[in-house]
Amino acid sequence: GSHGSTGLERMIMGSTTLTVIRHLKYPVIVVPPGTTYHGIKKIGLACDFKDVVASTPVDYIKNIVQEFGAELYILNVHHDETNKEYTDGTLMESAYLDAMLGDIKPVYYFLNREDVVNGINEFAEKNNLDLVMIIPKKHRLIDTLFHKSRSKELVTHAHIPIVSIHE
Repeated sequence: GSHGSTGLERMIMGSTTLTVIRHLKYPVIVVPPGTTYHGIKKIGLACDFKDVVASTPVDYIKNIVQEFGAELYILNVHHDETNKEYTDGTLMESAYLDAMLGDIKPVYYFLNREDVVNGINEFAEKNNLDLVMIIPKKHRLIDTLFHKSRSKELVTHAHIPIVSIHE
C-alpha cells in the first residue's frame, strides 16, 4: 500500500499506509512492489539512541529475531563532518540497548551519512537485509511542524520490507 503506478496513486496509497502506521498500535509491515519472499535471516533495527529504555519494544524485537533465527543489526545513521566521537549520551543509550538485547547478540553499525534514509537503504542492500524495523517516535504538535519524519521517508522510499513497531 505504499506505492502506486501514478503520482496520485502513490500519494493516496502512501498516505493510507502512513495513516495506518501512525494510528494502529500493532506492528505494520510495508512490502515494496516487486519484493519476493525468500526468508528472514538478517534484520536491521533503525535506532536514534534517544530514550531507548522507554521507547524500545524489546520483547517484540527479541521474539521476531528468535522466531526467524535471524541476525540483528542495530543501525544508527548520523552526520558529522568532523568525525568526532559520539556523545556520552549516545554511548550510554547504546549500552542500555545492548543490555536489553544482549542475549540475541546484536551487531552495531554507526553510519556517517548525511541522509538517514539513503544510509539505511545503502546498508540494507549492501548487507542483504531482509527486513528493517523502525520505531516511529511520537512528537508534540509544534515539533511536527519542524521535524522531518525519517520513518515516513523510509517507508515511502524503502527497497526492502519495513516493519513499523510502536514504543
